[in-house]
Formats: sequence, structure tokens, C-alpha cells
Amino acid sequence: MFNPTTITTGQFSAAESAFLFGRETGNTSYDQTLYGASVNGNLFNLPAGAVAVSLGFEGRKDSIDDIPGFNARNGNLWGSTSAGRTKGSDQVKEFFGETELPLLSDKFLFKRLSLSGSARWTDYDSYGSDTTYKLGLNWQIVDSLRLRGSYGTSFRAPALFELYLANQTGFLGQTSVDPCINWNLSSDPQIVANCGSIGLPQGWLNPNSSALIVTGGGAGVLTAETSKAWTAGIVFTPKDWPLSIAADWWRIEVDNQVAQFGAGNIVGSCYGSEDFPNDPFCALFTRELNPTAPNYGQITQVLNSYVNISNQTAEGVDYNIRWQQKLGAYNFTANAQVTYMLAASSQTFKDFPADNDLDIIYSNKWVSSIDMRLERGPWTLNWSIDAFSKASNDRLFGGDVFGWRGFTNCATATAAQVPSCVEARYDQTTNMHITHDLSVRYTGDKYTVIAGVQNLLNEDPPLLSTGSGALRQGNSIYLSNYDVLGRRFFISADYRF
Repeated sequence: MFNPTTITTGQFSAAESAFLFGRETGNTSYDQTLYGASVNGNLFNLPAGAVAVSLGFEGRKDSIDDIPGFNARNGNLWGSTSAGRTKGSDQVKEFFGETELPLLSDKFLFKRLSLSGSARWTDYDSYGSDTTYKLGLNWQIVDSLRLRGSYGTSFRAPALFELYLANQTGFLGQTSVDPCINWNLSSDPQIVANCGSIGLPQGWLNPNSSALIVTGGGAGVLTAETSKAWTAGIVFTPKDWPLSIAADWWRIEVDNQVAQFGAGNIVGSCYGSEDFPNDPFCALFTRELNPTAPNYGQITQVLNSYVNISNQTAEGVDYNIRWQQKLGAYNFTANAQVTYMLAASSQTFKDFPADNDLDIIYSNKWVSSIDMRLERGPWTLNWSIDAFSKASNDRLFGGDVFGWRGFTNCATATAAQVPSCVEARYDQTTNMHITHDLSVRYTGDKYTVIAGVQNLLNEDPPLLSTGSGALRQGNSIYLSNYDVLGRRFFISADYRF
């Protein structure tokens, strides 16, 4: 590392390159054995129709064996990930039944009324058994108007990866983890009080190396997720119009959800708590507080393994509008789907107040897609539009203007440093985002060819500041809702033998 040529050119000798660089290969094997049987048919007839029933049994055995590369297993990748072997299995048996009861038909205001029901008994070797069920009502008032609704429960045991993940390590910079950096400039009084109480000086910068982030499975600790779901909807299909409109309200409540808190959330929740230092989050990380230690003040390790959080709730309305008609020699179809969120909240622990997650980044107020197709013979032209509402993390931080984070304490700034100490605005907002995709398809007797362009207008994903509370790729948000690849062209061909 002290070779002048290496320092000035960044080039290494063949021997140095062979030692420092190489290819690391791991192997993951996932096996599933599935067996089952079912029987279905009509049991008997009611005045409104036949009563249909389906009964069945299913069994599954799943196993995973994930072997990281040699250097990852042995911690040889300095400053990078280390990982152990993830190996385990689980087995489940299930019995299920479904039925539909036709209650009324061809009556005044009851073109058709039916009740559906299903139930499933599930038994996991790792968690024991549970019973889930669903009830649904379908009411066709007249040909053009239908009401529907349902209530159901569900059960999900943690996945093998969530159970048996061997401890893996990674690194995050102190500025991404530590809310006590420049704690005296924070707008959160709990941060000021709690960070100050552990002896860190005002203007603390934490210039130490990255924090070690440890992630592992939760076998023996995790419990299964359970949920309840309600839906109620209306479908309108006017007789003389090529139109269909549907609106469905839904609410889902998930208990004991399997999740990871994230290293920054763990440390931030501890120092932002009124119960500091007895808050449960404070036990999930360590900080070096010996003033004589060379890494004094450093957050040395954060445990970010899979855990059960208390509950999560989401509520919203789905709108679906479809228009389909002939335009001369062409068939035109337009389908618009919009999900509008009414509520989104999560509660980490039962004794904690619930967090309002609505309209923050990762929880948009609404999302929508519009798909339009024009067809003639073997040709199809498709234009799709995806749109996401504005979202902001400003309320998570109490605003978007702060004293400058991470350089110096403005109260002790030198004349040369004063310009860096003014308050600054941090971009923690994603504006409404719209992308367009365009494609054309030709379908022959035995082949199909599709060519098109994605992100037609080359829209960039929103730019966010460091510490905005969102995952970033460079300065751009890194989230599946937003296209980070830009405009790109594609062509595909299928041939059926």
C-alpha cells in the first residue's frame, strides 16, 4: 500500500492482484417435497342451485442449505460481508375445505345471492397448529350492479431463511447509524437529552470507522404471523356501455409480523425514547463509552436479526375502471387501477404507541397504473403509465431544515467554518412520479415478437439527502416503485414447436 506507483496509479502487480482480488462463489440449495389429494363436486341442490364442495389434504417438506463462499465463511473479506452456513428444514400438514351456497336466484333485487366459505387446518413441526377461515358474500342485485364482501383470517410461519439464517455481518458508516452526531443541534429534545446523558461532548462527530451490523435467523424465538382481512365492494357494468367500474374497500391487520428493524431505526429509536436507556431497542446495540479507548463513542455493533413486531395495519380502497370497444377495424381496451390508502400504521411493541406510516416514503398515499391496448389482427400496440403520489419523511424528523449535520459545532466554529454551520434544508420528499412504457406485439401462428421501450421519457428517480430515512442508490431513492435504470429498449421472441 506504500508503493508510490500503486498510490499514484491505483495499479497492482500480478501477485498483488491475485492476493487482493478474486471471484467468490456460494451455493444455495432449496428443496421442496409436495404431496396432496383433493375431491370436489356437488353435494345436493337448493332452489337457487347446486351446493358445491371441495375437500383436500396437502403436505410439504421444505429444506434450505445456503453455503457462502470460503472467504465470506471465514471472515477474510475486510470491510465487507461475512456469512455462515444457513441450513434447516420444516414440515407442514394441511386439511382444507371449501363450499359455495346459492341462497337466492332470479328474485326481485336478487338476481343471484351466494355465500362462500373455506377453512384450513395447518400444522407445522416448528410452530404447532392453527385454523384459518374465510367467508364471502356475493349479491348480484341486477345484471348491471353487484355487491361483494368477505372476512378472512390467515397464518404464515416464518420462512426457512428467516428461521435459520446464520449470522451475517456487514458495515454501515457512523453517520448512517448514530443520531448523536451533533446531538446538541437536533430538533428532537429526546435526542438532545439522551445523547447528552451518556457523556458525549456537544458537536460530537463520531469520526470512527463503520459499525458492524449483525443479521441472523430467529429459530426458537420467532412466532408465526397471523392476520385478519375485511373487504367490501361494488361492481357496476352499465348495460349499454362498454364500461366496468369496481370499487373495493379493504382492511388488513397483521399480528406478530416477521421483520427487521434496520440498524438506523434501532439506534434512533433507543435515543429517541422517553424510556432511555431501558427501551428494548437499547439492548440491541453497543457503544464504546470508555474515554481512553481509541474508538471512544463509536457504535461498535448492531443486532438487526429477524424479530416479531406487534402489529401492522393497512386500509384502503381499490378502484378499477375498464373500457373496451371496437373502433372500426380496431379493438381498444383501457384499464385503470388505483389504490388509495386510508390508513397505514405499525406498532413495534405492545407497550409502544402505534406509528402513523401513511404518506411517508415506502407508503405512498396512492399508486396507479393505466394500461391501454389497440389491437388489429395479429398486431397489438400497448401503452402503460405508472404513477405514484408524493411522499415525505419530513414529519419523521420534525421538519426538513436543520443545523448542519456532521461537520462541527457551530457555537465553536472558526471564521473559516462559519459558512458550513448555517442551517440547511434536507430533501426528504419524493414528488409525484410518472413513467411510460410503450410496446408493439406481433403474433403469428407459432411465434410472437414483442419490441418496445421502458421508461419512454427517461424519468429519473427522486433525489434524496443523506439521512433521509430511505434506502438510496447514489443520491437516488432505491425502491421498486421508482425506475432507477432509465430509458431502455427491448425485444423478445417466442416460438412454439
